[in-house]
Amino acid sequence: MKQQKLRIIKEEKLASDCIYQELFTSKDIYVERYSYPHKKIQLEVLIFAGLNILPASKYFGYFPFNLCKEIQANVSVIYEPGCGPKFNHYFRRFAQKEAEEQYFAGFELLKNFKGKVIIFSHSASTIEHFKLIFEDKYKNFSEGLHIAGGIIAGSVTNIVVELKKLWPNYKFLNWKNIIQSTGPFNIALPMYPYYHKKWHAKYSPMRHLSVWINLRSIEFLLGTNVKQIILSGKKSDYPLLLFICKHDKIFSPRLQEILVKFISKNAEAYINKCDCEHNLFVSDGTFGILQSIKEYLNKI
Repeated sequence: MKQQKLRIIKEEKLASDCIYQELFTSKDIYVERYSYPHKKIQLEVLIFAGLNILPASKYFGYFPFNLCKEIQANVSVIYEPGCGPKFNHYFRRFAQKEAEEQYFAGFELLKNFKGKVIIFSHSASTIEHFKLIFEDKYKNFSEGLHIAGGIIAGSVTNIVVELKKLWPNYKFLNWKNIIQSTGPFNIALPMYPYYHKKWHAKYSPMRHLSVWINLRSIEFLLGTNVKQIILSGKKSDYPLLLFICKHDKIFSPRLQEILVKFISKNAEAYINKCDCEHNLFVSDGTFGILQSIKEYLNKI
């Protein structure tokens, strides 16, 4: 795979000698990076943003910077294609190709890094993370990287069930058939049901997400069976840290617990049931999240 050329559009020095950068990859995938360029850092954390999350939403708050300081590692937040501050043809489309491009961008960012790498996925980005762990899907692209661990939070469960919960007055309708029938149309419409911050972290400083979403994104999510990916795959090569957010309003905590049981059959899993909403990055329990990650890293 050809080395990407990164375009840094902003750079500033933060406290503790940390450097903050905003940059684009060659395919216009937006990245926020917190690093210690003047130190010999042996740990990199790649945080993959979920569906329809824009930088303007302030979704991650100070979490990446605090994580960077707490564990003395470089931390990068990779947004999905079409969700950066620059308009492009991916506009709000997150189907299979875009999900893959997001991960390719993360691996290319660390192409020459020789230390340990931790993959941190959240919400919709957990789909490709499961494929990375249990299917070795990205083996050729992550070759040379020492992926030493994985952190999973707010995991995708069953989209059809969650949609019925969102629209209880229309449970008699088959949402899967209705939405999949519109899937072939590559068009974005103002119909994303989870755009309001109340679904993510109601009393946090984050802002609303975009109400626009491409119909192919919904088709991709509805067509994914994470249970099958986990149970039909190989054993994980490294321990996993799994966060179950007890106040998650998007993906049922009960269904997440069931999914964790499946994961535990194929991986050594450290499980944390945290007092957080779906967006654990800005929820009240963020300090506990940082401590759990630090303890997990000490174990591995």
